[in-house]
Amino acid sequence: IILLARDKRSLIALRDQFGAEKPVTTSVALVWGVPKQDQWEIDAPLGRHPRQPGLIRVDRLRGKKSVTRFWVERRGETHSLVRCQSLTGRAFQERIHLRRSGLRVVGDAVYGGGPLLLSKLKPAYKFKPNRPELPLMGRVALHTSQVDVVHPGNGTPLTITAPLPKDFTVALRYLHRYAGPLVHVSAPSG
Repeated sequence: IILLARDKRSLIALRDQFGAEKPVTTSVALVWGVPKQDQWEIDAPLGRHPRQPGLIRVDRLRGKKSVTRFWVERRGETHSLVRCQSLTGRAFQERIHLRRSGLRVVGDAVYGGGPLLLSKLKPAYKFKPNRPELPLMGRVALHTSQVDVVHPGNGTPLTITAPLPKDFTVALRYLHRYAGPLVHVSAPSG
């Protein structure tokens, strides 16, 4: 989801909302692992890693407040599809909070999630000679599916949504076909 302002006044209003942590973003993550519960919340402050530039980590002393709600949308034997609702909007928040929950986002080499390879799923997979295998998704399997903001012009609530991209749906299809079905879990309460 890309949000653009049509004028400076709208830009300032939207910037102020994001600065005040008012928009709620919802993402979908394909993760390695199967959560024990259907719903949970992580409240763990995030800050820069002192010895590894560019990395963010849980930092209880100097970190900024960071809260994410999770619920399992589909559960399989080795993978799950998890909805992540960021209440504070920190960089890499969902990825780090999922890791703290014992889950790794598929394709997230930085925070411990390996690639999703068809050769690991499909029996009797045939490698192409002299060519490395490409992952089913060539990126981190995390997709922002919804952003809730207040319209900067008229003040009404505004929900912006985006469907899953093709590479994400293809990866889910291959998982379903070769690693067993990803079973739907009931919707969250409240």
